Amino acid sequence: MQAGSSHQRATDAIDPITLEVIRHGLVSITNQIDANIKRTAFSPYIYEYNDFAVGLTDANGQLIAQCTGGMPPFVADSVGMAVRDGLATYGRERLYAGDVVVCNHPAVQGQHLNNTVMYTPIHVGAEHVKLIGFFAINVHWIDVAGAVPRSPDIFGEGLQLRSIKLWKKGEPVEEIYRGNAVPPNIITAKSRRYRTMIRDGASGKVQFSGHYTIAEWGCGTDCMEFAIVDSISGMVYDEFWISGFSADWWNDHPSDKDADRLKFVPDSRLLKIKGCPNDHDCGFYDYEMVDGQGLRIVRKRLLPKRYQL
Repeated sequence: MQAGSSHQRATDAIDPITLEVIRHGLVSITNQIDANIKRTAFSPYIYEYNDFAVGLTDANGQLIAQCTGGMPPFVADSVGMAVRDGLATYGRERLYAGDVVVCNHPAVQGQHLNNTVMYTPIHVGAEHVKLIGFFAINVHWIDVAGAVPRSPDIFGEGLQLRSIKLWKKGEPVEEIYRGNAVPPNIITAKSRRYRTMIRDGASGKVQFSGHYTIAEWGCGTDCMEFAIVDSISGMVYDEFWISGFSADWWNDHPSDKDADRLKFVPDSRLLKIKGCPNDHDCGFYDYEMVDGQGLRIVRKRLLPKRYQL
């Protein structure tokens, strides 16, 4: 029996030479990525100070190899913590070949916001369906939009990204933003006049086009105004004033019970308006939200002249 057990253990044992070849092969892969990051980096934190790390994890997010330069393993294992949070957020079945996920959340990694992890899953097989691990990098990002120096509040220190997909199946995607909302930039005279309503509206969850909130307030009888606030940049789009349809239209269309002036959802760029922008041209409008520019009209259907204000 003892001889048989010894033989079984010998059969199951890994050849030490093969083990070392595999181990150094994995580390070599991370070192090659290390060299390419330094070669292409613009930040002196990367190409001079080596404040980054490249890691390879298994399918459960456990670190199995790391480049020999840069951050020490006890810091760089934040790549594993970020991957594990992504697995908890999306599940294995929703992490596809070609995905890219970013995370710098201090509650996940236990580090300052500048240490930003980006990773991609590794799949094998003809259909790329079997997940075997992740390639991940942890890089010191110099500017994370901290608005308040030495802020006692973590949200004043900068942008917080918790397991946000940047690419899905090799294509850029618009994920719903789940980080902290940047305070709105109150710049124009109109936004200053309605700053309380805008700030209150901007403090809520994302409502529109992946990373925008919509603040609404009344402006008289059957009238409303609204502003769109970018939760990431704080930019405010504030030139919107809508009055309702005439009583004649409602009398002639009693079956239309939908009185909502605005329609929008968190994961779509489409904003639908039912009303009279700036008190004229009453009708139905479809707008697309364009980052950095605001609303762009894609379709409108005006009411007949007898219903115009």
